Amino acid sequence: NTHDKTFISILNKKVRNAKIIKKARGIGLPFDALKLETFDDIDGSNYAAKELVRLYFTNSWSDYLSDHVNQRQIVKEFCRFINMPFDHAIHLFAKDLCSSEVVDPSILARAHDLVSLCSKPEIKCDITLRFLQQAQLSSTKPASLKLLANEVIHWATNEELRSKL
Repeated sequence: NTHDKTFISILNKKVRNAKIIKKARGIGLPFDALKLETFDDIDGSNYAAKELVRLYFTNSWSDYLSDHVNQRQIVKEFCRFINMPFDHAIHLFAKDLCSSEVVDPSILARAHDLVSLCSKPEIKCDITLRFLQQAQLSSTKPASLKLLANEVIHWATNEELRSKL
């Protein structure tokens, strides 16, 4: 019967969402950051991946003595678990960083960290472009951002993107 199939489909989706939440919390996502009741409303898989990438970068930026390879690998495994490319999770985090009205020059200086972990040229270019656009709003422009722009211009897939960079 159609009603039973619909119920089973909804139940399977809730179980899958609960597994994603449990796994994300096991990696370090705060308990109150993601709940089953609001999972679909906030695109929970994307949100969890973005926040785990944020957690990874926050930890790596605050502790230069460690390379955090293990934590990065765990976040990559989570992304595989939810069928999301790691590049996409980094891209979501970069969009979030660059959406603020207030520009933090120390964040602008971190653009290379994000780009260096991406494998897809178009994502590297988009992240760099977002940071460059944010830099236009800042009185302080880190030299590392200009160097990054010069580096990624070679990865630009079309002339329009090259000219923007």
